[in-house]
Amino acid sequence: MRAVQHPLRQKLIWYIDKHPGCSVTEIYVNFRLEQSVVSQHLGTLRAAGIFTTVKHGKHVLYHLRQEALELIDELSGKILIAAGIDPTKAIKKYATLPAQKVSNES
Repeated sequence: MRAVQHPLRQKLIWYIDKHPGCSVTEIYVNFRLEQSVVSQHLGTLRAAGIFTTVKHGKHVLYHLRQEALELIDELSGKILIAAGIDPTKAIKKYATLPAQKVSNES
């Protein structure tokens, strides 16, 4: 799935998974990026079926589609296996890493 290969889009997926129902404004303020950059990447992910949106007044709220998350999880597991990495060990290692501030380097 090409849409999720971009590092910023991966960060957006992670952020919206952790903050369901967030708006573009909340995202670009937290990421310290231009609104147009965030909107462009969200549009790509929405077109790929990763997110659903709900209009709330003037705001569009983003939610991660559970089916998309399951597909991403399945694909990442296959990639790790193909690379000779045990997915369960990789997940445990990732889960123990300290939380990192979202970087806008992309």
